Amino acid sequence: MNVTLFQKFDDIEPYFWTKEQIEQISFSSDNSQDRYFTINNIHYKWKSVSEPNFLNLDFEFEDGINLVVIGKSYPKHSFSKFLDTLKSINGSNKKVYVLFSKLDENYWGFIENRDDDKFLKIINDIPNLKIIWDVPFYKLDNFIFSPKVQIQSFFLNTTHGGFDPYYWGRDVFLKYPKDYRIGLHINKIQDSLRLNIVKKLKDYNNKNLFYTINSNCTYNSKSVYGDLSEFGNYVSTTYDSRLHGEYDIGINNNWYTIQLLEMGIKSQMEIVYETFTYNDNVIRDFWQVKWNEKTIKHLYLGKPFIHCDPIAHKLVYQNEMKPYRSLYSDKLWDIYENWDINIKKDYSYIDTLIENIKWLLDMPESEWNERIGEAMEVAQWNKTKVDELIFNTSLIDIVKSDIY
Repeated sequence: MNVTLFQKFDDIEPYFWTKEQIEQISFSSDNSQDRYFTINNIHYKWKSVSEPNFLNLDFEFEDGINLVVIGKSYPKHSFSKFLDTLKSINGSNKKVYVLFSKLDENYWGFIENRDDDKFLKIINDIPNLKIIWDVPFYKLDNFIFSPKVQIQSFFLNTTHGGFDPYYWGRDVFLKYPKDYRIGLHINKIQDSLRLNIVKKLKDYNNKNLFYTINSNCTYNSKSVYGDLSEFGNYVSTTYDSRLHGEYDIGINNNWYTIQLLEMGIKSQMEIVYETFTYNDNVIRDFWQVKWNEKTIKHLYLGKPFIHCDPIAHKLVYQNEMKPYRSLYSDKLWDIYENWDINIKKDYSYIDTLIENIKWLLDMPESEWNERIGEAMEVAQWNKTKVDELIFNTSLIDIVKSDIY
């Protein structure tokens, strides 16, 4: 099988090959020439594309199979031009597979797409085009879900200093003395789920709980729910509202490094809320429903967690991971496992979530050690699966399956 690849020459990250396969290939230092190589009877022509053309998504597709790796967000005008380029393959002998990666939020290049799936439907109607992406519950004929895309999007991702400290910090996490059983850390109280949680935990204290709400987050004083600054209980070096504008949260350039050392390694497990799994529009906007760094950084770290909502929990299975069953009461487990993702949002389960948290905090030390020990075994399995998806899984298998 012959394929033409459009991927930056300085990026050999394993998307359409594995780490082991690409390490066996030698490339010329002359980046002005196309690269040719073969892996398992797949004959690659890796096109030389100038930086301006990549920035503008200006590609000249060839007859046959074309693979495109887009590893960042681009300006709106570039996507408009790219859309015209994609439409040009209609009626040709060209077949194009596009991978969008390193998109921290599901904006698809520009923020207007966050609340509208019109762009996705336009792409879906283009013949000979397939998108490989990270959203499992929104079904379109020409979109193919891959857990590899979901898990790998935050690896070697430089947003706010990058998420890699969580990937490489597992030994630090394992060896650092734990002052707390559970960590729960909230920055922006930006949706009903987080607001419900902070209200139910207001004035609650437990020596085994590392519970923080950012007092420096200017968003909370001017949220859609009114002034929520009263809930702030923690001043963190991770955030500084003076760094940015009045409504910004003040993100430090080394945000995730500081966050890991300040919060991530001091508790044995985490309560994780997500951005796109139970926000105020989630039932209507399934094209948004995926994990972001809030879950994936803990998979990288090998730290057990419970999700704050059942839809985020459902994504554990979609992304080929294992849930931390030993950290769930039977009651919360039953709710999460049997949740219908198509029903309207129902926050009554949060009472059971809070009960679950308090149950873990107050249980005898011997029972806690047994349960967290089981969870750590699952965390190691998940960490191994993360490595398998990133380094040892090739999306070329998806292309071959689709073609043959």
